[in-house]
Amino acid sequence: MIRLVLAVFDSIGWLLRRLGVDYAQFRAILEAKLMIDTRVRGSAFQTSSAARKSPRNVFAWTLFFNAFMGTFIAFLLPAASSPLVGMTIVHSFIMLMVGMALIADFATVLLDTADSQILQPRPVSSRTILAARLAHITTYLSLITFSLAAGTFVVGTITYHRLFAPVFGVTLLASVALVVSVVAVLYLLLMRFINEEKLRDLITYVQIAMTVVVVGGYQVLPRMMDMTRLKTLTIEHAGWIYYYPPAWLAAPEDLLVGNSGGPQLILTILAIIVPLVALLLVVRLAPAFRITPETAVSGTRPSEGRAESVRHPTFADTLAGIAIRLPAERAAFGFLWRICTRDRQFKRRTYPSFAFIFIFAAVFMFKGSEGFWDTLATLPETKKHLLLLYFASFMIPAAILNMRFTEQPDAAWVYRAAPLERPGVVLAAGVKVLMLQLVVPAFTLITAVILAFWGPRVIPDIVLAFGLTQVICWLQALMLGRALPFSEPYGVMEGSGRMARTLLLVLVPLAFGLIHYGLTFVPFGVLIAIPAAFGLNVLAARRYAHIHWSALHAG
Repeated sequence: MIRLVLAVFDSIGWLLRRLGVDYAQFRAILEAKLMIDTRVRGSAFQTSSAARKSPRNVFAWTLFFNAFMGTFIAFLLPAASSPLVGMTIVHSFIMLMVGMALIADFATVLLDTADSQILQPRPVSSRTILAARLAHITTYLSLITFSLAAGTFVVGTITYHRLFAPVFGVTLLASVALVVSVVAVLYLLLMRFINEEKLRDLITYVQIAMTVVVVGGYQVLPRMMDMTRLKTLTIEHAGWIYYYPPAWLAAPEDLLVGNSGGPQLILTILAIIVPLVALLLVVRLAPAFRITPETAVSGTRPSEGRAESVRHPTFADTLAGIAIRLPAERAAFGFLWRICTRDRQFKRRTYPSFAFIFIFAAVFMFKGSEGFWDTLATLPETKKHLLLLYFASFMIPAAILNMRFTEQPDAAWVYRAAPLERPGVVLAAGVKVLMLQLVVPAFTLITAVILAFWGPRVIPDIVLAFGLTQVICWLQALMLGRALPFSEPYGVMEGSGRMARTLLLVLVPLAFGLIHYGLTFVPFGVLIAIPAAFGLNVLAARRYAHIHWSALHAG
């Protein structure tokens, strides 16, 4: 594959030279990058533990999965009123997925300063280094793109024209170039004003947001899409298409079937010119936004480092003083609170579940054949709020499992070095951190929605559900959380963890929800159960806090 990739770039070597790139150096750097990817585990596009074990197989399975997903989008083409409409949808999907892959898997490549450390002391220009970096990324993104478009190649050729495949292939390359250029320019501009650490934090939140958008779109968009309207939809006279890149890239396919109006010609010109101009802009901007190891990590002024080292009580300290009695547990609470708010991998794996519960709750509330407004009007007459109250507990199993993993497991020696009689105080502190950072905010938002629809008459249900939700968290922790927080490398026990998490997500909250539902038919049953729920919460918390060293990883 390396020879094929290099041959492709050899064919456009003249263009790279015109852009100020030393092509001989560019070719050598790119070849080295591709060779490293095939020889070293954990290359740029392999971030999971499974990928590190079998890089080639995992990437092949990723391409297969992308092709499977893209096939569903491809079958929208026969239902669309024109290639412009159908291909705009296809290109929107592909560019979104490619953009996600670029941000999620290649952010570290774009921000990697290893090239600068090795090559910049030598007579290699920043422009050549950046061009090789972009070529490396574009190679793998092109593979991802063409796998997503595999079904569209077949369906489009059958539906539209026998020359559809080559035209579509060119527009796909243009889409990759456009996405890479936009993200690269954005990174370069941000690196001009903020340091690398802040940029990595920003990228983490963007990754979380995009994960939520994709999962939410998968749940919501099929329910909003009207396939009958798609058959009569026309967009060629809409003004927004001139500002929407997927519509530009769809125009050549519309021209191919004979729709040669003014909008199609203008959009096709934009599809040809804008990606080339974008690539030219990125390469030309590289020297102006020179990223070196020094500029990448700088971000604090010298005077800031000499500030008076007076430690003021933080929000975590205040919460610990209110919620925790034991000094050792209070110290562990503050320690774990800070790690959870700073660890990017933990946030990237855990925070999306906070948004997912609201997406799934909305889907649950409005499912059925009735219209949106009819369902909204009849909600207060139902008891759906009882199930909604327990959605907040769904995120705890995943959070507990994610809290055990870290990229620096060797640092876990601090637990053994600390004068702890039993590790249960640390484990209990971790669960309380998760409750206060995730469960309580989610439960509060759900409660506000429920009060808005059902009114104050459901306050006893809310109080009981709050107590039982805490009990659920402690029970889930007893079954899943017998590992010290942030003490194991990623990938350990991942398979069994997923199975246990799935069972707990469904069975434990469901069981308590059914108990709560049954109590509503007993006179004063909910009110009587409230003190019992909070008493059970105290007993479960104490049981978890008394876990000994010998019980770690058990169960």
